[in-house]
Amino acid sequence: MIMKRPALVFALVGLGIPVVWMSLYHATSWFAGWWYGAPLWGETLLLALWPSSFLLIADPLDNNVVLWVVSAAINAALYALVGSLLFQALLRRK
Repeated sequence: MIMKRPALVFALVGLGIPVVWMSLYHATSWFAGWWYGAPLWGETLLLALWPSSFLLIADPLDNNVVLWVVSAAINAALYALVGSLLFQALLRRK
């Protein structure tokens, strides 16, 4: 059970990032307005924290919910994988 816990924590963080971003983007008009004029560092930060967000390029009208869910799920899986690998590396080091 202890081996699965870091992966779960990382997966929840990986899922939380897109959920928070999507909530801000769709629920507040000021964030969506800011995002369209965001500087390059904003897009770079988004891609660093949510690498699978590049899939959203396929939905220029922002109305394909399945694509948003798939992108968030892939991000959670990536974070879980990285968390598991980091945890395994730390265990081996000890």
